[in-house]
Amino acid sequence: MSSAKINRDARRRERYAFVLDQVKVASDLLSSIGDIGPVNVPVLKGTAELVGNIVNIAQTMITNKDDCASLVEEISNYLKTITNALPVKGKKIRRVEPAFQNVVDEFSLKLREIRSFVEELSARSWAKRLLTTAKDKRKIDGYKAQLMQIFRNVNLAGMIHVAVIVENTESMVKDIHAGVM
Repeated sequence: MSSAKINRDARRRERYAFVLDQVKVASDLLSSIGDIGPVNVPVLKGTAELVGNIVNIAQTMITNKDDCASLVEEISNYLKTITNALPVKGKKIRRVEPAFQNVVDEFSLKLREIRSFVEELSARSWAKRLLTTAKDKRKIDGYKAQLMQIFRNVNLAGMIHVAVIVENTESMVKDIHAGVM
């Protein structure tokens, strides 16, 4: 995606958020005027509160979209870290520790599950997204927590691998030292 398109989308989201904030302030003001103000219009307060509720829902739906974007960003960062930890291009990996392979497999399965969820989320109508906003938020937060745990497992598997290498190296040094003496 081009930088200009990203900037244009960011400005559009910012303007939309600003408009929603202004509408919310105006609806709160109208609601309070309907209560205690000099203008006593019977449906004014109810209408203003309804507008305020719609704004709250719209802001929540935007938050879910932003949460999905941050989920994708987290996944990207995890993949970047894992990729950077792998050997330089052109060199073959002689073997992969089973613990690391298991964690990578778990990570892959979780990514497939997340992809299915995001595809389902993007295919929904706005009405269905509206009705499932809170549930989707919890699910997105759950995925973030699960990915964080999997990534911790990747780090742990790496530390175990290093500990095994150090132990094997120490053993070889002792054997060499014993052979020299």
